[in-house]
Amino acid sequence: MAPSTPDNKPKRREYNTIERSRFFDAFNNAPPGTTAGEICHMPQINMPPSTGRTLLKMREKIGSPARRRTRKRSSRLGRKSEVTAAVLSYITDQNHPIHEKPYQEQVQELGLSVRPSTLQHHANKDGAQRFKKAYITEISNANVYKRVAYGHEHVDKTLIHWWQCIWFTDEAHFQSAKLQNRAEYELAYPGQRNRLTSLKATLTSGLNITVYCTAGISYYHKGALIFYKDPKEPAQKVYKPTRPRKSKV
Repeated sequence: MAPSTPDNKPKRREYNTIERSRFFDAFNNAPPGTTAGEICHMPQINMPPSTGRTLLKMREKIGSPARRRTRKRSSRLGRKSEVTAAVLSYITDQNHPIHEKPYQEQVQELGLSVRPSTLQHHANKDGAQRFKKAYITEISNANVYKRVAYGHEHVDKTLIHWWQCIWFTDEAHFQSAKLQNRAEYELAYPGQRNRLTSLKATLTSGLNITVYCTAGISYYHKGALIFYKDPKEPAQKVYKPTRPRKSKV
């Protein structure tokens, strides 16, 4: 059996402003009792009756603008954009280090003929923002290996048989050494960043005073917050008592 072609309904023609005005003028000047269908069949009108009724309903709804033909508006009006979509896609690519650079360096590296503020305006208009990079404490290679191995070992475990019995602990700390590190930002769209791949280690040097806050959580229970002091922090210096002086009496 030969395949059949589905019926394609022809698109309704959109009449221009002159044809619409001719129809409305004929309808307004027609004798009483003349229907819209009779006016549409006039030689100078030559319009389907359904179109005539649609135009009359449109005039009742929006008024005189029904005489004018609707024109499709462009999604981007005005002059051509100075920053193309390809440039925005390139500077927000999370796999390229350019997304971590300031706008001024991005303009210089790409050789753009715009100011850094212009590039920032187009990036923000497109929905991209500069997010502050997350910080973590520097982890030794041995600990990194143990954590990755633990994840690979239990990746297929289920919630009922394994993960509901695990007690997860974490800690947050206020560290004076972080004040020595300059904040870094990266350009990205909301939800585009993978925070686990763009963590920055905090370098410690000099005075390092830390106040810790730790807590634990499982699938069914949430533990209390516990604050404690870093045991490595230098304690208050204790002076030896002075020797007793001899009395002169």
